[in-house]
Amino acid sequence: MFAKATYDLLVHFVGFDKIETKQYRTITTTKPYIYEEFFNPLIMEYEVVQMPKVIFDEEKQQLRWIYPNRFINSGINRECEKEIELIKKYVPYEERWRYLRD
Repeated sequence: MFAKATYDLLVHFVGFDKIETKQYRTITTTKPYIYEEFFNPLIMEYEVVQMPKVIFDEEKQQLRWIYPNRFINSGINRECEKEIELIKKYVPYEERWRYLRD
């Protein structure tokens, strides 16, 4: 139980991403722009779960949770989201490798 919780703490506090491939095909992250950051996994049917990030507020000397804002989706991130939707809708899974980015 502690080992499993350790990975989630690293995601919250350090900003690491946790990728689960064997059973769930899930990426757990605190990054705000998931469509831009995880374009390739998203077109390959991975699920991306956003978690709140924990930072230390030096002024107040306490931990602060920063929750992902689902209403802020602009610029390249929004374009990537639309492109992912189109690829998943019109391109068969076995042909999606052609759309992977470097």
